[in-house]
Amino acid sequence: MHEYAEYGLAAHWLYKESSVNTGSGMGNKIKQSTSYASSSSEDEITDGVPSKYISMKVGHPVLRIDGNHLLAAVIVSIEKGGKELLVAVRFTLEASEDVAERRSSFQLKRWEAYARLHKKVTEKWWCAPGHGDWSTNLEKYTLCRDGIYHKQDQFGRLLPTFIQIIDLTEEEEEEYWMVVSAVFEGKETSTLTSESSNGDRSTSDLPISTPLSDPINNKVNMLLPFLTFTLFNV
Repeated sequence: MHEYAEYGLAAHWLYKESSVNTGSGMGNKIKQSTSYASSSSEDEITDGVPSKYISMKVGHPVLRIDGNHLLAAVIVSIEKGGKELLVAVRFTLEASEDVAERRSSFQLKRWEAYARLHKKVTEKWWCAPGHGDWSTNLEKYTLCRDGIYHKQDQFGRLLPTFIQIIDLTEEEEEEYWMVVSAVFEGKETSTLTSESSNGDRSTSDLPISTPLSDPINNKVNMLLPFLTFTLFNV
C-alpha cells in the first residue's frame, strides 16, 4: 500500500509540474480542455513541430500520463508532420520492488513490454482511435503550444491527459529496436546482450525530450525506477 501511495503522489506531483509558464502566448496552468491551444490549428501554428519530434518512428515508446496514473504506450502512426500522433496504450500497470534495481536485464524486459504492445497492435491491424480490446486502446494526441501532446476525444476536444515522449540515447535506441526486432521475429529477448549497463547510468544523464519540460523529464526519470509494465503473451 505504501508503494502505491508514494507512486500516486509522485505522479500527481509530475502532473502539477507540467503546469509551467512557457511564454506570453500561453496561460500559466493547464486547466480545462477548452484552454489548450492546438498547434495543429492553421491560425495558431508558430514554430511548427520541434525538430526532435521529426525523427520519431512508429513503435517509439512513450508514457501516458493521466493525473496519478502513468501507463506504457507506443506510437502507432504519425500524422500531419508530427502534429498528431495515434498512440496505443496498455492499461495494465503494476508496481514492484524489483523495478528499483536498475539493471540492464530489467531494461530489456521494459523494452520488451513496449515491443510486445507494438507487435500486438500491428498484428491486430488496429489503426484508428478507439480500436483495441479490454487491455489495449488506441488514442489520438495533438501537439499543443505548450510543447506537449494532449489527448483528443472523439469530438476533437483536447483533454488534460498527455503523453511524454521517451527520449533515448543512441545506445538505448539501438537496444530498444534490437528488442523490437527480436519480439517481431519470435526470438527470446533473454539472449540479447547490451553493450551498456544501465546500473552505471544516472537518471540525470538522460536527455531532454520536450522543448520546455525540464521539470517533466526530471520527474519522469525519477518515476521510471518505480514502474514496471506487465509482460503479456499475444
